[in-house]
Amino acid sequence: GDLIQAEREYQKLIETGEKAAELDAREKLGALYLMQGKFDKSVDQLKKGIELATELGEQSDKSKFQLKLAYLYLKMRKLEEALEECSKAWTEAVETEDMEAQRNVLHFKGLTYLEMKSMSEAQRAADELKKLSGKGPNKKVIRDYHHLAGMTEFKKKNFAKAIKEFEKAMSLSSL
Repeated sequence: GDLIQAEREYQKLIETGEKAAELDAREKLGALYLMQGKFDKSVDQLKKGIELATELGEQSDKSKFQLKLAYLYLKMRKLEEALEECSKAWTEAVETEDMEAQRNVLHFKGLTYLEMKSMSEAQRAADELKKLSGKGPNKKVIRDYHHLAGMTEFKKKNFAKAIKEFEKAMSLSSL
């Protein structure tokens, strides 16, 4: 019942004609549909969010929607599409100098390459992520590198190394 009500409320926000509210509603609907396994509906909302963010000149929102779409494509195993969205999100993140978005792109890109069994590309993304993570004031962001390194070791069946990397990532997470 709560999910149905949430969907109705988000639809009402879209119908108000207020663009900022619509942008927020599209993001929330995309997440809601993802949670429900309604992937095509989620893709539709995220694409509409990208269009609206572009229309409004909101580069950081556009990048955020592209990242969410890349993640969704990764979960759907549409790996080429995931890489394409990562590439678009990277362009926006660099233009807006959004270090967090850049790190997220590299993280998703590395995970996508792992799913594609392209270990060298995944390692290249991990190396870039590690380098970028050291540039900001928050040193805990290296956790995404350790997660990606753990996933890489897991795919290589180096389980002991994978566990060590996951433990490093967890120790840096804010719970």
